[in-house]
Parts: sequence; C-alpha cells; structure tokens
Amino acid sequence: MSHKSPITCHVLDSTLGKPAKFVAVELEQLTQDGEFISLAKGATDADGRASQLLPAGVAPLAVGTYKMVFQTEAYFSENNIQCFYPKVERLTASTSVLDEMCTSI
Repeated sequence: MSHKSPITCHVLDSTLGKPAKFVAVELEQLTQDGEFISLAKGATDADGRASQLLPAGVAPLAVGTYKMVFQTEAYFSENNIQCFYPKVERLTASTSVLDEMCTSI
C-alpha cells in the first residue's frame, strides 16, 4: 500500500475538458531571505493527479508560505497546443492561521 502525501494536486486541462497528464510539478517553500527553495518535484499521473509529491518519512512541513509551480509549457507543447503561460505558480497562504484555528478548537 502506498502512503498518502500530505500535499497533493489535481490538474485539469480546461481546453480539452480532461485531466492534464504528466505535468511537471514542484513544491517550493519561502525562506526567511525571501527566496523560494525546492522541496519536492513530481508529475501528474494519467488522471492529472500528483498524489505522491512528498515521499514517505518526510518530516511534517513547518508553518510558512509555500507554492506549487506547474510547468505548463512542456505539457502544451507535447499536445501541440499554443501555450499562453509557460508556467503557473499557485501560492498558498501561510499555514500559521490554520494552525492557530485548529489549536484553539
């Protein structure tokens, strides 16, 4: 049985109306220096899901700011579709707010 990564994503190609297969995905963390560093790299599967981004045994993520970078240019090129954005970055809010809400319940 495979482990479940605490961070997953599902990428859909709205131009085709189906999952985006084999899109490269990178998880990055914002450092105190204001730079993003790579924590993990992976790709979506045939269903457009990246469900094994963080390997088993990785320590829980610290409170902070993270982003996922989706390398869309290669995906669209592979599918002979003109690409408007070569990559898409999805920034997540600081997890400290969520942690505070959960501990105050």
